[in-house]
Amino acid sequence: GLFAGKLLRDKKIPVLVLAPEDQNPDLLVGSIRAPRGYHFDTFLTKHKNLFIASGGHERACGITFPKNKFFQVATTFLTECEGQALEKKEEKDDAIPLTIEDLTFEHYAFYEKFFPFGEGFEAPKFSLTLPSQAFSFSPVGNLAYSFSSNGEGKVVAFSSFDKIQQKELLTCEGSLGFDTYQGKKQVVFRIEDIKEN
Repeated sequence: GLFAGKLLRDKKIPVLVLAPEDQNPDLLVGSIRAPRGYHFDTFLTKHKNLFIASGGHERACGITFPKNKFFQVATTFLTECEGQALEKKEEKDDAIPLTIEDLTFEHYAFYEKFFPFGEGFEAPKFSLTLPSQAFSFSPVGNLAYSFSSNGEGKVVAFSSFDKIQQKELLTCEGSLGFDTYQGKKQVVFRIEDIKEN
């Protein structure tokens, strides 16, 4: 499930990850993870005859089935993905807009009141627009960063350097976190995607 979740975040498409069951290698155990707009609970119901066990909700499911049904399950999963992708309505951007000066301890303390986030109650996405010249590049490692004038916040990117350097104005989407490094505390906006302006 953790690996399927990581692939989903990286690829932003539905994924099915399978492994042999520990006690019985003739069975495959799988985790399905899907982006918003997909409904794999209906997939489980429609194809329950393929599975020995199944459960979950629309975007996070688990399945167990005999290894000899691998190709049938894989083909059915891919067909379902294609069908749902065609029917899926374009999701509206629901990222919450911020400015770099919103990255304060006070605002982060308010954000923490909504913890914990997880399956079924996901952490919100945020967006931030900055000029590319606000970023500096670390001389060691893959890190670009920008700091708020109040010193309480920073914006970091671990990739997408080409996009940062090619554009004058960047609309970034990402998540909020909190860092303590060498005794210095900061609210961190971690860039996960840079949108086309």
